[in-house]
Amino acid sequence: MKHTVLRLGGMIVLVAGAAACGSPSKPSVTLTTPRLLTPAMGAEIANASQPITLTVQNATSTGSSPLTYTFEVATDGQFSNKVFSKDGVAADAGGQTSLQISTLPAAKGYYWHARAQQGSATGLFTPAVNFAVGPAIVIQPPLLASPGVGATVTGSRPTLTVTDSTATGPVGTVFYRFDVSTSASFDTILATGTVQQQAGQTSYTLSQDLATGQTYYWRVVATDPADGVSSAYSSVGSFTAQLGIDLTKVVYVLGPNISSWAQTATITNAYEDGSNLCIYHTKLGVWPTTAFFGDTSTQVEGNQWVFMQKNGQWYGGAADWYRLGQACKGVDANSVGHDAFYQPNQEPLHSWVPQHGEVFGVASTTPARAWPDMKTIDQRTNVVLIKWP
Repeated sequence: MKHTVLRLGGMIVLVAGAAACGSPSKPSVTLTTPRLLTPAMGAEIANASQPITLTVQNATSTGSSPLTYTFEVATDGQFSNKVFSKDGVAADAGGQTSLQISTLPAAKGYYWHARAQQGSATGLFTPAVNFAVGPAIVIQPPLLASPGVGATVTGSRPTLTVTDSTATGPVGTVFYRFDVSTSASFDTILATGTVQQQAGQTSYTLSQDLATGQTYYWRVVATDPADGVSSAYSSVGSFTAQLGIDLTKVVYVLGPNISSWAQTATITNAYEDGSNLCIYHTKLGVWPTTAFFGDTSTQVEGNQWVFMQKNGQWYGGAADWYRLGQACKGVDANSVGHDAFYQPNQEPLHSWVPQHGEVFGVASTTPARAWPDMKTIDQRTNVVLIKWP
């Protein structure tokens, strides 16, 4: 039997010829072209949104065989440079048929069209629709700024800071997600927070308390959510959290309760090197001096202070005297406590021999060890936590 093929606009009509003179003819088959839905004409698709899904409104047919579709994508409207093609895509019963295609190169324009098939009948390709894939956006991982690896931070809610990521392509607003864990593998995320990029460096302050003495690990990822692009994770940092010292809750074993003294100076550097305790602050050499127990030839500016923790309780005491502008005093593990000036009734400082890596607090004040004798102006620095070497 012969068939006559008629193409009428967007339809293909197959007309069956007569088998013999006088015999009835089979009805013709009408097959329309599908209608392209997405991407629409002129669509701009972000590279990060790939892979792209092509969707057509199903064609119609008067035939009974199942419909299938051919999808083609090319870099030109004549489809001489095809970058994707697939035949035999089964029609979806829902009225629309979709096909997810392979990832296309970024920053290029494309054309796509489709046609329907039914049995031996092949429909016409739709008119081509053009769309474009935007340029690739690449965000580099942020760089950890502070705290430094292995640092000890003061307070139960430290602030973490990164140097902002660099990026290429039309990046949008970047956000940074900070993850904190007790494991370097981040099997469990203890705390997380997302903040919008700030100028130069971006910081996040934890919103929950950390445990004192615990080592924590942190990492950060930068994300452009509008374009669906993220960096790789930053390197992994670590820090040990130490609670700040509440001076109102300290047990003072020698010297007055200095919690009400005005903090007029800030410590700029403090360290113990195993034989010297050095405390530099902004009023060093500025605070007034007084005669050392009436010896006018020996003038003292104030006292170093040490604070140690036992069973969760902080104990503090006025320590060595220092002269005008003197920052360092000869202090080792055996002289900071029981071999120095604390008496047997001034425990636990009297028995304290700090261990390697132990965290303790230091401060400086105006004369306080014999207070109110030798009193001057009752001022102090802040308290900082340092480690015994």
